[in-house]
Amino acid sequence: MYEVPNSVEIQVLAEDKTSDVVKCDLIISEIEREVLLSDMTIDKLEIIIESPAKGLWRFKDDSKVRGSVDVQYW
Repeated sequence: MYEVPNSVEIQVLAEDKTSDVVKCDLIISEIEREVLLSDMTIDKLEIIIESPAKGLWRFKDDSKVRGSVDVQYW
């Protein structure tokens, strides 16, 4: 595992709204293939998880519930 502290800026891009940019650490795992976000990062992005199993979430200041997008492997 490799860690690069305070090295990336991320932002949620929805079809009709975007979050603020959040700077965070990058951790590269040799076994994980998906992007994982910590609870701290999710909070900084102002995301509320409505149903993790169904992939439903919303922005903290928005009542519109959104669904997860398809997985992207890099």
